[in-house]
Amino acid sequence: MASVAPFDATATFRAHVARGLSYATERASGDRQAVFSQADRDLALYLPDLALRIGDDRERIYRYLLTVAPRMEQAGHRWQWLRALEHGLSYARQFADTAIEAELLLHLGYLHLLLGSYDRALEELKNSQAIFRQLEDVRGMARAQIRQAFVLRRQGQLNAAWDMANQALNLLPADDAERALGAMALGVILLERQEYQQAAITMKEALTMAVSNGDKRMESWLHEHLGAVMRRTGDFDETKYHLARSRELAPDDPVHKAVITMTLGAVHFESGEVAQALEGFLEAKEVFLQYAELPRLAIAYNNLGMAYKTLGRTEQAIDAYHASIDLWRQLGNATPLANTTAGLALVYQAQNQHQQAIELFDMALEILAGRADDPQSQKLTKRIQGYRADSLGALYKGPVA
Repeated sequence: MASVAPFDATATFRAHVARGLSYATERASGDRQAVFSQADRDLALYLPDLALRIGDDRERIYRYLLTVAPRMEQAGHRWQWLRALEHGLSYARQFADTAIEAELLLHLGYLHLLLGSYDRALEELKNSQAIFRQLEDVRGMARAQIRQAFVLRRQGQLNAAWDMANQALNLLPADDAERALGAMALGVILLERQEYQQAAITMKEALTMAVSNGDKRMESWLHEHLGAVMRRTGDFDETKYHLARSRELAPDDPVHKAVITMTLGAVHFESGEVAQALEGFLEAKEVFLQYAELPRLAIAYNNLGMAYKTLGRTEQAIDAYHASIDLWRQLGNATPLANTTAGLALVYQAQNQHQQAIELFDMALEILAGRADDPQSQKLTKRIQGYRADSLGALYKGPVA
């Protein structure tokens, strides 16, 4: 009688994890525009711990982490995936796999950017760039610099962001797909500078590159940014076209859909359709809360404050503005913090509570005091000074008999 080999539970489990890694990597590297199903997401969330504890096949684990990372970010699992990448980073450092360390730091930096942890994002991206430099990986350096430009833009350091993006583009050949992201960085900086015509030109150049690269997700983001540019120029028909196109191209990106919803809300607000605007802002806020999108959540609360104020719902306006102020303070972003503080002041001004309004205007101006080199902050300063003068005049004039 033939002997039966004993059942090896450990080997069977290792084989199960290896098959899971291969399956998940294959799924994630397939059609990048296809919906990443809930089953795919669940598998991606539990596999890293198991695989890294076993640690049999480093190359398989690294390929899995780096392939699945952008899909999990797109699906909104940012905090959860952060832990997996940090675990992978410790693993790569343990085995001195420096090229993988640089790639993981790049992804970690981008996730921290999206989550509003700007100082941490810069730290990770600078470390990634330094390792790529040691490895003489010029393209890797450029990729890290482009993402640093986005962080610097979020911090309001527009000149530094502009220089960083251009340095990165100078490192890339003309046909490199990464140039589309670099051009998008320049476009959003121009948008922040309120140079709308040049922003539109730059965004459209980036869009042409994204289409050529077959990168539908970037196409979607660029249409959303173009919608934002067109909104600033008052061309609402063009705005709606770009936002509708953006939505079509973003089927599996809940955060991006919420951004589009919020931008459409802003269009409704500026068109005098405040109730519809409020509905959009509330819908977007819930998504940003769910996925801990703190910078966009701060914007949503600011927008809610404006809508509630316009509708005469004063207490809700005050609560929304305070929520936005708390978030901007936590994120350390001075210009939007000052803008939102001024928005709160305008609520009190509308209620003829001018002393309270003046105190808040003064707080906003103090926040902006050290930003004389920033054109956006300069414009905001002048606007707030005008609002403050209105309240000061009303205060000295006193009540009308």
